[in-house]
Amino acid sequence: MGSTYVNNLRLEEMTTGEKSGTWGNITNVNLELVGQALGYGTRAIADASTDNITIADGASDADRSMYLKLTGGGQACTITLLPNTSSKMWIMENATSYTLTFSQGTGANVAIKAGQTKMIFADGLGGGAVVYELGTVAVQNIQADGTVTVGIDDTGYDVTFFGATTGKKLFWDQSEDTLNVAGTTALAGNLSVTGITSNADGAVATPSITNTGDLNTGVYFPAADTVGITTGGVEQFRFGSNPIPGGSKNMVINGSMKVAQRGTLTGLGASTTATSADLWKFFVETNASRVTTTVEAAPALMIADGFGSALKIDVTTVDSSPADSDFIGVEQRFEGQNLQHLLYGTAGAKELTVSFWFQSPKSGTHIVYLVQNDGNYGCPMTFTVASADTAEKFSVTFPALTTSGQDFDNNNAFSMALGFPLMSNGYESTANQWNSGGTWRSTSAQQNLVDNTSNNIYISGVQLEIGSVATSFAHKSVGDELLACQRYLQTWSEVGGTNPTIASGFAYNTSRAWFSMPLNPTMRTNPTFSYVGTASRLAMFYDNVQSVIATDGATAGQATSPFGIDFLCDAASGTPFSAQEPMLLFIYAGSAGAANQFRVSAEL
Repeated sequence: MGSTYVNNLRLEEMTTGEKSGTWGNITNVNLELVGQALGYGTRAIADASTDNITIADGASDADRSMYLKLTGGGQACTITLLPNTSSKMWIMENATSYTLTFSQGTGANVAIKAGQTKMIFADGLGGGAVVYELGTVAVQNIQADGTVTVGIDDTGYDVTFFGATTGKKLFWDQSEDTLNVAGTTALAGNLSVTGITSNADGAVATPSITNTGDLNTGVYFPAADTVGITTGGVEQFRFGSNPIPGGSKNMVINGSMKVAQRGTLTGLGASTTATSADLWKFFVETNASRVTTTVEAAPALMIADGFGSALKIDVTTVDSSPADSDFIGVEQRFEGQNLQHLLYGTAGAKELTVSFWFQSPKSGTHIVYLVQNDGNYGCPMTFTVASADTAEKFSVTFPALTTSGQDFDNNNAFSMALGFPLMSNGYESTANQWNSGGTWRSTSAQQNLVDNTSNNIYISGVQLEIGSVATSFAHKSVGDELLACQRYLQTWSEVGGTNPTIASGFAYNTSRAWFSMPLNPTMRTNPTFSYVGTASRLAMFYDNVQSVIATDGATAGQATSPFGIDFLCDAASGTPFSAQEPMLLFIYAGSAGAANQFRVSAEL
């Protein structure tokens, strides 16, 4: 009987006594074919939908190579592994531009996309033969000196990297497109981490957690126990060192100067008095200057930064040579109960940073100050105006006041002030530190801004916040700012002959009436009230008749509380009322066109 070729590599198997004189050559060929089967080969695929890989009988051919690189092929192709009785493993590299599908019988096939390399196995079971993909290869160590690619053309496979500790792994789920750490539930498209992730500190301009398309926006870690948020390379907020007090980082009310319930105010500066902008007032000590204040359109540079309004201070009477005790400054005052989180007087006292827009008629050194009114300390901080009559934005950080006993009273009284001197020859102390005495609001370096009637000062965008960084201004709506201001001042105005009603009531007797005026919101403390304007007074309306009260702008008696005001008002003359008759109390102009205002104040 002659030689046969029935083994998996199609080697020639000789029968006993056959091939006398040539068996040695045949054996050498067989050994060469075994070596070929363990090596590398290349093969061009036909430009057709089908092709065959056939292991030749007893002859050299690339198709039996363990690693077979397939080239050529102008279309997708199904390749049959022949003969179907050969059981063999291949590492198939598809170097064509199309998908190749490998088959041996009617069983399952394996597809290899262009550019992929897979290990496959043909079971050689004849007509029903199956081709398997060997998906798992176990190795002890692997070193990749180049790019490692799993999958191709946006189609990949699950990848798991196990750690040395049970249950710790890195798992890529290709179907969900997620990366899981330690087997935690994935958040689609995100990194899910169990345990601690460590990031570099980063910086304002280069945060350590950011977006690939916006590298100067994200999260960084500026200090211990502190997280900073930065956008466009500018820090906007800090958590940890800068908690949000009362829902807003800005402790100042009406810092954008939007609310001006009083309107224009003239002849100011002789004593402590309000400015046109709500909650901003003058602190004055023996000063001769006079000013007019308005809230009007801000300078262009302020507008460009989002501040449409500014407090304007217009000097009308100069004080060119201040006496030793002269001082005038514009400031906002704070209730002690709103300052407890600052922890003044303790080791945990907070730094405060003020940022603001300021336009001065003079360049050079200027002062912004804090006063701890309960503990009699003051801190004047310097800033430098580069150009006169030019709006500039500044930020200054006040050091923490840790001195024992400098805690704030927990009440609704005046405990702290933030302000700007307009001139100074008194109330002076050492710059850039806390000084005992409380009244110290300035230094000798402060420019005299009230020495010329042409001088105008503009202020807006004032923000006071915890921490050492000035973040972006916390803008509020006009309605929200007005509501906060009305805790301290509420007004009712008569303009152009209109007569706004302020209270309702009834006739107490035939000559006196009682009225109740609710206050909303509740005010800081029991308020005082006043009348402002030409021939201003209150009048009563009853039985389709108006009656001016007996004393111009006054009442026979009243009682006030943070919740409302009670009025007892006398008729101008006689006994015109009917007992218990309903009545209204309104602002009376006296003459058409007069501008009169009724004010209720609980200001600090």
